[in-house]
Amino acid sequence: MTALQKIASRVSVSIDEYERMAAADAGLCLLCETPAEEIEPDATRLICPACGARMVFGAEALLLMGVVKASPLDNDPIFRQNNEGEE
Repeated sequence: MTALQKIASRVSVSIDEYERMAAADAGLCLLCETPAEEIEPDATRLICPACGARMVFGAEALLLMGVVKASPLDNDPIFRQNNEGEE
């Protein structure tokens, strides 16, 4: 396992978070877990505005890396309906 894979394995993004990031052209720093704006979906190793590390990845790159994890409730229509608008 590479160092990047080790870091990515400790970060988890839900399907809902992934969908929001993809729609907003956002990404995430895998080191400090700070969201980043105006990130291409396939971006990799961009500089994080918060910590300065080259660990910002776009939404689709995170999906391909296995960082996006489905929760059992992600596909439950009743749960989604009751929790719309929360955040």
